[in-house]
Amino acid sequence: MTSFWFGMAILAILLLLCLFYPLLAARKTGFFFNRHRQSEMASNVELYQEALANLELQHQNAEIDEPVYQQIVLELQKQFLVDSGEAASADNGAAFTSRSDGASFFVMAGLALSVMLFSYLFYMKLGAYKAISLENDYNTYLLYHQQSLKKGEMPEPGHSEMLVKALSDKVAADETNAGYRYMLASLYVMRNQFDLAAENYKTLLMANPAQERLLTEYLQVLYLLAGRRVNERVKFVADRALDLNPHNLDVLGLLAMDAYENQAYQQAVDYWRKMLVVVDADSERARMIRFAISEAEAQFLNP
Repeated sequence: MTSFWFGMAILAILLLLCLFYPLLAARKTGFFFNRHRQSEMASNVELYQEALANLELQHQNAEIDEPVYQQIVLELQKQFLVDSGEAASADNGAAFTSRSDGASFFVMAGLALSVMLFSYLFYMKLGAYKAISLENDYNTYLLYHQQSLKKGEMPEPGHSEMLVKALSDKVAADETNAGYRYMLASLYVMRNQFDLAAENYKTLLMANPAQERLLTEYLQVLYLLAGRRVNERVKFVADRALDLNPHNLDVLGLLAMDAYENQAYQQAVDYWRKMLVVVDADSERARMIRFAISEAEAQFLNP
């Protein structure tokens, strides 16, 4: 959620820059335009230097102050302009531009805030916010489930009721959403509802038949659903998984244990030896596999 709000802040800053930059650029352009216009007016005044010589002398001698001097200059300028209304129009335009810039600032600010608010509400209603929240709820329950098992406690099924309903609604609304369906299938496994889990894994595999992870988890669910036995259905899925990866440790381990429990010791040893090919020889898992092999061989040699 922290990354979500950080992203929202970045987007808000970018939005404000996009909205206010044109306004600031326009104000800057208007500033330089006004300076250019003042320069032109000064050039025109130079044409009337002879007529204004007396006035300038009075100004230099401080006989008239600056405001009065500027007013007289403007009056003389208007008299010599071809279009007597041009100066007044320009002054009105400048005043209007100033007022417009001020109004535009507040309009743009209001627009920016409105867009941000609308985007947030739209995201909350239809965007990924609910998906993020649902995924967080799933991860929270997954952590709770794992911690409960580590403590030797059975997780309370009631803790996941609302999550099951929310995920079921999402899957019903969009049956092609593999993410929601996978979370729902995993949740059913945690709740020991293996039949419902198997249905969802089967649907996922129809769209992703070569997904090794899905095949492996589907195999484990079918194995539990069959009462921890390798029946024909389980063997069929196991063979498909091994076709994708002959050294799939989860599949080989499941088949080895089933063979050992059914006193097919040589077959169990064969599966375990395949596992040793890819397991780190110095790892704890390798040590346990070698111990299992020795136990199976002892049973095989001394029935």
